[in-house]
Amino acid sequence: MTDGHQIPPKGPDQPDAGAKLSMTEIYTLAYVASIVRGYPEPIPDEIAWRVLWLEQRGLPGLVALTREFLNNHDTDFRERGMQCPIIAGAMLGDHFDELVSKDPDRPNVIEGPANGVLILAKVADYARQTGEPVRVSWIMGEPPQIAGQCVVDAEKVATFGDVNALILNTGVGFARHDEPLKEGSGPQASEAEIPRQVFEPLLGYIGKQRLQTALKVNGIFKSDPQALELLRAMSAGDRSILASSPQLEDDKAIVLTTSKGSSNDQLWQRFTAYNWTAPHDDELPEELAKITSQYLLTDDGREVMPMLLHALDRFPPTKH
Repeated sequence: MTDGHQIPPKGPDQPDAGAKLSMTEIYTLAYVASIVRGYPEPIPDEIAWRVLWLEQRGLPGLVALTREFLNNHDTDFRERGMQCPIIAGAMLGDHFDELVSKDPDRPNVIEGPANGVLILAKVADYARQTGEPVRVSWIMGEPPQIAGQCVVDAEKVATFGDVNALILNTGVGFARHDEPLKEGSGPQASEAEIPRQVFEPLLGYIGKQRLQTALKVNGIFKSDPQALELLRAMSAGDRSILASSPQLEDDKAIVLTTSKGSSNDQLWQRFTAYNWTAPHDDELPEELAKITSQYLLTDDGREVMPMLLHALDRFPPTKH
């Protein structure tokens, strides 16, 4: 790992040979990195979704997130304020109407946020609401000037100028784009290559335990279709219980009770192999024990369930 967790300012157009990751791998790594950074549920899903949105369009989402987290690891994310692209994206989302200049050639410019590419998914949300693309200008240098631009609509992004400016920006400008976006990258990529100089420090930052969590979730999406089918069949009530499990008191056991042979019984039994559930031996009346199964949600299970359920929504079944 580089000294002090620092990621050097090497741009996304100059990658070292690294790791090719699937979109589920990118999503889960971003998710667990957000947990390590201290973001409470459900914010890690929002962050991982932003990274996923970028990587599906060939933009350096995971590189930007890794730089943001590692270069500021010794500062509470709340103290970053509008320099944090996660906070800035959330705050700007309610103010784009005032912020987006009506003149395409005169953008309204704000200072920061760093690693600004991470706000583009929120810009796309605004473009979806208005039906009009937005021109985002990336400010760099001294004196400050526009080094690159992105035009964003609801689904696509077109990039112009210095691609490094998407990450190394010192300011961001917003303006209307006065014509429909005819070209640009939509959500087509199924994998992305992450430079080694970024990927290795990211794994060190996440740590072995949470890396194993991410790998297990990816294993379900890659090679456990039965678990996916059982998860998708789960009731809204059961999903709600599992999604809220991290917020419950640590010493409060979560007992999952279900009918023997039911889809939930099959799922909880299957999850014992992942160490997310464990059989519960609490005594039940004899007649009830014949038809009822009980499991405990483990500490690992508490942490992973929200991510697993969010990922289920982010990666719906492929239509044939």
